[in-house]
Amino acid sequence: METYSSLLRRIYSSGEPRNIFSLLVTGGGFQTIQQLLTVPGASNSVIHADLPYSMSSLREQINEVPDSYCSSETSQKLARTAFEKCIQHQLSDDQRLSTLCSANVFGVGCTASLVSSRPKRGPHRCYVSVYSTSACVSYMLDMEKGLRSREEEDDLCSRLVMDAIAPPCGVAAGMLSGIS
Repeated sequence: METYSSLLRRIYSSGEPRNIFSLLVTGGGFQTIQQLLTVPGASNSVIHADLPYSMSSLREQINEVPDSYCSSETSQKLARTAFEKCIQHQLSDDQRLSTLCSANVFGVGCTASLVSSRPKRGPHRCYVSVYSTSACVSYMLDMEKGLRSREEEDDLCSRLVMDAIAPPCGVAAGMLSGIS
């Protein structure tokens, strides 16, 4: 199984076009943001990362009340918002449109329902979407209830986020390989 730092070194050094992205993560996958920022090169790729954890904060990010807070549709809306924030912040930092046009720009949205202090009615799961000008790709992970701790489920969710970030950067993913 690949480590966070080895995958991120490959993402951050994958060459041209430069990979720049933003993330919105809620419900789980929080270790992703910590890991992204612990490897040299993050400041050249990670433009914005946010944790809209409460329901009202999530609604504010996507400008609506979702049918389900943990769904593929909600992760897609978060990814689109992250993409828009990426463009907005990049243009604020570097007002040359050519810099943005020559980069590989995308947004990542993650929403999850993991172990909590109260039993969940539905399954423990994670949805991750990656939004760019060319596509929106979504991933889903179901986790068996009672098998893992909150931290372990968050780690799996974070690994799914990393596996979703890798392909648009031209890097093979492998964070979830070998995990059952």
